[in-house]
Amino acid sequence: MKRRIVIQEDPGLSPMRRVKLVPRVKLGDGVIKGIRFGRARTPSPFGGPMGDHTSSWASVVDSVHASLYGRSLPDALQKLSAMQDAVQEWMNSDTSEGSKLFDTLAPEDQDKREKALGHYAATVKRLVGEAKQHLGQAPPNDPAAQSAAQAAAAKLLADAVGHHLAYVNFLPFATVRAGSDRGSIGSGEGEARAAVLDAEFASEENLDEVEAQNPGHGRHRNWRDSLVTLGTQSPDFVLRAEIWKLFSLEAAVRAADLEHVVAPERAKKTAEKLDALKTMGDGLGDLVDVLLVEDGVKGPDGKTSKRTKKKDFTFPDGGVKITLPARTGQGATGVPNGPEVVAIGSLQDLARVLDKIEGRAVAQVPDRSGAPELWQMRVQVTGLTKKLRGIMGEVTPGLSDELRAFKDGIKSTGDDMAEESRRLREDPDRTREDPARMLAHLLHDFQSIVVRSYPGAASKAGFLGGSAADSAVNVLKEHLDKAGLAVEPAMLDAFLDKVKEFHTELGEPEYAVDARWIAEAGGGGLLVAIRNGKLEFGGRPDAPVGIAGMGSHTTSWVTECAAVEQWFKEKGEAGIGDHLRKQVIKDLKGELMTDLAPLLPNDQLSADQLTDIFEAARAALEAEAPEDTIEAYLSFRNLLPYATVDAGNRDGQGERATASKGVNFDEESLEAAMALKQDELDNPGTAIAVLQAAATSLRNVAPDLAGPAAPKWQKDFLEAVDTTIAGLDHIVRRLKNSVPQKAPAAPPTDPTGKTKKKEKEKTKAEMKKERLARKANDEPPSVDDILQMRDAEHNAVWKAGHPGKKTTRPAGAAAQSPP
Repeated sequence: MKRRIVIQEDPGLSPMRRVKLVPRVKLGDGVIKGIRFGRARTPSPFGGPMGDHTSSWASVVDSVHASLYGRSLPDALQKLSAMQDAVQEWMNSDTSEGSKLFDTLAPEDQDKREKALGHYAATVKRLVGEAKQHLGQAPPNDPAAQSAAQAAAAKLLADAVGHHLAYVNFLPFATVRAGSDRGSIGSGEGEARAAVLDAEFASEENLDEVEAQNPGHGRHRNWRDSLVTLGTQSPDFVLRAEIWKLFSLEAAVRAADLEHVVAPERAKKTAEKLDALKTMGDGLGDLVDVLLVEDGVKGPDGKTSKRTKKKDFTFPDGGVKITLPARTGQGATGVPNGPEVVAIGSLQDLARVLDKIEGRAVAQVPDRSGAPELWQMRVQVTGLTKKLRGIMGEVTPGLSDELRAFKDGIKSTGDDMAEESRRLREDPDRTREDPARMLAHLLHDFQSIVVRSYPGAASKAGFLGGSAADSAVNVLKEHLDKAGLAVEPAMLDAFLDKVKEFHTELGEPEYAVDARWIAEAGGGGLLVAIRNGKLEFGGRPDAPVGIAGMGSHTTSWVTECAAVEQWFKEKGEAGIGDHLRKQVIKDLKGELMTDLAPLLPNDQLSADQLTDIFEAARAALEAEAPEDTIEAYLSFRNLLPYATVDAGNRDGQGERATASKGVNFDEESLEAAMALKQDELDNPGTAIAVLQAAATSLRNVAPDLAGPAAPKWQKDFLEAVDTTIAGLDHIVRRLKNSVPQKAPAAPPTDPTGKTKKKEKEKTKAEMKKERLARKANDEPPSVDDILQMRDAEHNAVWKAGHPGKKTTRPAGAAAQSPP
């Protein structure tokens, strides 16, 4: 039955379907100068699991960025509206190609997408309309009103872009289920995109001089230093391969389920295995029937009798017959093994054949590489055999219910197996159309994304070749040849011809004129939006250079965000910027920079983390929009000494906004970092050289701030630079005065743990007193100083985000936070 998707907003839409991605649109001179998307994603059609994107998420986002970059707000709104109309046009007709593609989804999958697709489409239309209304109502001769209207329209455009991307993500096969329970796993898309962007940047000779010299204002350090070498002998071939890494052929082919189309003989063998395991499942269902406890029966008085334990099992004459699949290999006569029938007529028989049943199921389905129904049946059969081993002569009502559930599950899986077996046995000449249509659309969509987003790189690589259809089919054929499907050449050729036919009907993708948007291509990291008077955070700031991945936050990320949220409540949108600028100056002049910065790990000091801290501070001080200021402030906070560490456990350990202060402080990771720092302090020669180099680097920070036009925060900023340099010099002097110390003698045996507990309960005031005494006497620093200062900083941040709440953390409580 054909169904028409209703385009309307759904106030009852599941929270899992709500779009939390809100990009940030940057305006300049009346046009869009960039869009930042952060690391947040749109909802998944599969609920919690994200699934696997066929066209990489980054490439899809890049195509939207490329389409809107450089346009005026009215033009961008018109363009987005046209883009949305184009991707949803299929919903207007039950006979459109898009509707045919939608009909290939399983009915339950269609049900999960219908309301969301209608909601996203309607929301894009509403948001675009509201943005146009803001622009149209502002008096043309009122600059303040025009500026306010543009700001409001830009936010609405950003929200509309988020919903447009959500719509695209819910289109058939844009995202497919992950290939394993581990979920979606990265496949080098980041490096591939870096190589493509590098090639695109090299081809954009007409970029403005400022853009060419400083693309994205330093945000592109990662992709401009791409690890991928394009090669010297055939760079076009290598680049073309990097572009295709942005499309998951494995996921697309897996979703197309091509076995019966390109390898019908192998498909028949799979069908035979499905039939055999279904027959075994049917027999196990008959066995379970014998063991079930009967439900209570209503008597004449209307009451239901109690269920009783069943002790006597009545097996049919000859027992319950179960047909086991054939054993692998050949029998003693050299003839391939056939199926084996076992009869279970008593509990003794049951105990004897359980191992055989389980072993045969495992032998037939050794892994998850085949049809998913096979693995599901194996799981259910092995689970049932384990449950049956516990039967010692009686079945309780509770066990009976468990057995019934196993039977029902096996029956349901068996029905699915029968349907899959029927499908695999179908004539491929009649069934190749749906998967061919699907792959043709996915490949064409990806090719369109590439030439729209990266026209220079695509042209350089000869991405489309002489024909987009031929190029797509050649890549698909190469993948299928390597996929181990035992394809039959004639069947494969017929299938590829059908793919080419559908692809050709879609037309040749059109190249964009240029890709000037790549000057702003580094829009990842933290993204902050203000929605309905509340802050929304997406993604995380980049970790300091020298730290792998996101690192471990000592003060949890939710705690840092909670402090900003509380200040936002107190100061409002108008006052949050000034408040955060004051906090930046306070942090720059505080102990974290004067005393803790010199104790950073050598690798991070050598990587210029201190310079990065001051550059991030300057970004926060110069930011104007509230969202920009908050992003810059939190990015600055993430770079402060030992806010993020490379050592320790990065797994989530209960960090959450409602957790206690102790749960949100990762003392364990901090202590691991302290141990590594102690090793560095034990080699003062290297530490001194690193500190001196860091001080030299800092002397070159912000030379342009001197002069009469300097901002009002210039004096405090430069004083903080000088104070930090003085702190580095002071540590150098203290290390030069250091004398290697013998390790302290081991304390006497303390079976009660009282001594250790007493050391742990040393007050923070005592720890600070000892640290300041060492500093005043020019004594070498202690790594204990790191814990004392970060703990004090954590207290301050936690109090800011939780006013009025008790902040005492249990002595010695080593809590962990996720990265």
